Amino acid sequence: MKTIYLDCSSGVCADMLTAALYGLVPDDRGLLEELQSVVPGCSYAVTTAERNAIRANLFTVNVPEQHHDGAHGTHYPDIVRRIQGSALPAPAKEMSLRVYGILADAECVIHGKAKEDIHFHEVGSDRTVLTVCATASLLSRLTYDRILCSPLTDGTGTVKTAHGILPVPAPAVSKICETYTIPMTLTDVEGEMITPSGAALIAAVADGFARPQNAVLQKTGIGTGTRIYPSSNLLRACLFEEGADCPVEHKEQYHDQIIVLTTNIDDCTAEEMSFCMEQLFKAGVRDAFFTPIFMKKSRPAYSLTVLCKPEQEETAVHTIFLHTSSVGMRRTVEDRIIMEREPAELETPYGTVKAKKCTYEDISKVYIEYESAKELAEENGVSITNIYRNLK
Repeated sequence: MKTIYLDCSSGVCADMLTAALYGLVPDDRGLLEELQSVVPGCSYAVTTAERNAIRANLFTVNVPEQHHDGAHGTHYPDIVRRIQGSALPAPAKEMSLRVYGILADAECVIHGKAKEDIHFHEVGSDRTVLTVCATASLLSRLTYDRILCSPLTDGTGTVKTAHGILPVPAPAVSKICETYTIPMTLTDVEGEMITPSGAALIAAVADGFARPQNAVLQKTGIGTGTRIYPSSNLLRACLFEEGADCPVEHKEQYHDQIIVLTTNIDDCTAEEMSFCMEQLFKAGVRDAFFTPIFMKKSRPAYSLTVLCKPEQEETAVHTIFLHTSSVGMRRTVEDRIIMEREPAELETPYGTVKAKKCTYEDISKVYIEYESAKELAEENGVSITNIYRNLK
């Protein structure tokens, strides 16, 4: 199993991570064209810098006539449109959007605004957007099974931002680490060692916070940033081949965490509850269901249970409060064991139907996607049973 291990013991920011990953990528052809589709006329350079007598990559982006700088910033929907309309590979596009979705969710909580109203300053600059996209593109060029990360390290003191002087860790960094359960070590180093974009990238890509076990180191990329600290200010990206005789580590890929929201409802109509569930699934929650219950004085009621990922929690809470009579809910974070899932396609006499392949060690299952089977049945004027029973 190939594992990328990110050593962030000296902090993390987007350009440090990009520079480190650059050391693992054998070929960056096409990267410039991809970035120029996000910001026309931009360019980038990878040079060598020395930190504490260690040579490292330094990744810099040049933007002519930059319009979206840290002072004026950019609205979240504008960044989404630019990334969606870019020439980035699909995996890189998806990862970049995930990073900015994480940043937007954090800003929603901090500033009390809706997602579409979020206005980024430093993280909305063209340079930061391009660096995030470059990181995502470099990762899309690598072959790996998972990404592990060390605990993050931050400094102390304050940092100057468009919102004024803020404490370190910055509010966005704190919120992201809190939401995604990212372990953090605080040091006496004066200054910001974790930037919001760096924290969001780690939240988006890290599958766990542990060291590789019984692993052979195959390649190392070392990146640095422009800031100079007493510590080395280096980020290492290490590509390991982990041994197949590590069953505990191997099974980590089947474990994750899920947010469980529960609320009891006794004064909503069936139509209102149905509409709420539709909105929850539109918001992307993993599952939602009603359970019949009896409340005090034997009043019939329903318990609504919602399963969602951390980045969906705020939207799910807002949806429940908006569309039901609920005035409070219970929240737990639960570990779960899941099968690995990947899209698949199956052939039938009526055409191709989409499916989902689920794997756990040597166990494999394939499930047809209902909507795809329904569409195929309607197109061919047959029952959906014919689609399920006539797989090739």
